[in-house]
Amino acid sequence: MPHETITTTTELELEALSYRIKGMGELVENQVRDAVAAFVTGDLKLAEAVIAREVEVNAMELQLDNECAELIAKRQPAAIDLRRVLTAAKVVSNLEQIGDHAKKIAKHTIALNDISVAKYRKVAEIQSLADMSLRVLRAALGAYLKLDAAAAQAVINEEQNLDNAYQGISRQVMSFAVEDPRLISWSLLVSTAAKAVERVGLQGGKIAQHTIYAAEARDVRHKGLAQSAAAT
Repeated sequence: MPHETITTTTELELEALSYRIKGMGELVENQVRDAVAAFVTGDLKLAEAVIAREVEVNAMELQLDNECAELIAKRQPAAIDLRRVLTAAKVVSNLEQIGDHAKKIAKHTIALNDISVAKYRKVAEIQSLADMSLRVLRAALGAYLKLDAAAAQAVINEEQNLDNAYQGISRQVMSFAVEDPRLISWSLLVSTAAKAVERVGLQGGKIAQHTIYAAEARDVRHKGLAQSAAAT
């Protein structure tokens, strides 16, 4: 059997790490999907299940953080391998935050149940926003797993569409509150839940930013800083 080089071992461990991050991504995607379904239908049991499953997301974050630290300590990766490990740790953090957003949506579902007028108003656009955010998340994870900078940039370009969709929902629910002051608490809960749904997609954008760094050693997180540096 040929001797296995350190480079080969590092590559195998990086691939295994990516595979487990993919699993975490699938977990938080399901969390968001269930949280939005609970919100749209008023299913309190489903909302409570989303909240209870958050511990799984947190456990995966801790496990993957430890794996990243151990990989650096054991293999002392350099260049693109080091960028891949650093990026992995950041992506894990992004995914954990998506789990937090799912929990927030589920909690808002439960809070809405205590508002008697809530059942008279439905905001179907939240489902559309969720579909968009989850599509962005899946595209971001796909780009990350392939280290595809072009696909990652396409994800980043979706940020304005997410904001437009959220702003439309926010204006809609606020107009309801203007028409009927009894809906003020309802409108605030719906608006903040919609913001949490939007942030799922925005976290996908951050994953895409990290992907570009891993693939091309370009940090695209703060365009203003790059422009200022280029001007000096």
